[in-house]
Amino acid sequence: MLLKKASKTEMQLMVETLLDAFAEDMLWNFISNFNKRVRELVFRFLIVLGLRNGKVFVSPGFEGVAVWLPSVSFWVTLRAAWKEIILCLFISPRGLFRTIQYLDFCTSIEDEVAPKGHWTLFPFGIAREYQRKGIGTSLMKESLSYFEEVGVPCYLDTDENTISFYERFGFVAAEAYPYQKGQWAFQVIPMLRSSLVLTEEMALSLSTV
Repeated sequence: MLLKKASKTEMQLMVETLLDAFAEDMLWNFISNFNKRVRELVFRFLIVLGLRNGKVFVSPGFEGVAVWLPSVSFWVTLRAAWKEIILCLFISPRGLFRTIQYLDFCTSIEDEVAPKGHWTLFPFGIAREYQRKGIGTSLMKESLSYFEEVGVPCYLDTDENTISFYERFGFVAAEAYPYQKGQWAFQVIPMLRSSLVLTEEMALSLSTV
């Protein structure tokens, strides 16, 4: 369902879902300097930004969260996060620095690959207990139905483990971008979906998931 606003309880449920979904994700752990509080602040800010300026879709029990953001300047977005930045600065300066570096890197890829007027899926997560139960598929179908109606292209970035999932919804992967910091190396794979409606073949494949 599409959220217009969220209570404190609903906000906490969404943050906890994303924390659980990415608890074992090495990229998120690295950029936050393995600090859960930094990740919590980043997720909270992104949800608030989605509620204010974007679109936030959740499953009925808040087991899944999909935040969609319009294409805006990275530094404009960063200025809106001044409260979270100050808190992160006290909690983990290295985690804040790594997070800003990574988000700036991803935004530069997005500016290069995605057309103007697109919407970006970030973040998108399902609590581990509820993964592979169709919740992610339902959220994607509901989200994309909305963007098909308004006729805008959609963008996201991911790794090699989830490309096939997004391909079922019409996303097409571009060339991978390496992201390396010291001994840590990751692949950031941008994926783009046009504003066209689902084909019959895609709709059939999704109905069986």
